Amino acid sequence: MEVEERGSMSKKNAFRFPIDFFLDAFCEVEIGSLIRKSVSRSGATLRVFDKIIDLDNFDGVVIIGFGKASIPMGAVFEEILGEFFSRGLLVSNRMHRLKVKSDLIKAGRPLPDTNSFLAGRKIADLLADLIPNTLILFLIS
Repeated sequence: MEVEERGSMSKKNAFRFPIDFFLDAFCEVEIGSLIRKSVSRSGATLRVFDKIIDLDNFDGVVIIGFGKASIPMGAVFEEILGEFFSRGLLVSNRMHRLKVKSDLIKAGRPLPDTNSFLAGRKIADLLADLIPNTLILFLIS
């Protein structure tokens, strides 16, 4: 994981840090409340808008997400799914302070970098390795 130490920030980055921190926190709260309005679980019944999914009909539930908000979105879905969550892979151009069980990859944006291609390969490998009766939730932001 690529993390910039606070002590190593330039003056320009030092000014951006509070703004980025606020935007990250706002994104996490807003994304969470928006998802929770449309997605809920009661026992093995997952409701996504007006669709009802019986999670007992699946051998696992996998989350694959990519985009700026994929980590906050993934965190909310992991929480909602609870014990039904099997594994996940989330790709974003920034790391968040959220604790998630999913694997994380920091990749380039707007131009792809080496990690962008690595993320594509890891998603393809994850999909190829899944057992046939797996529910896959794609989170795209």
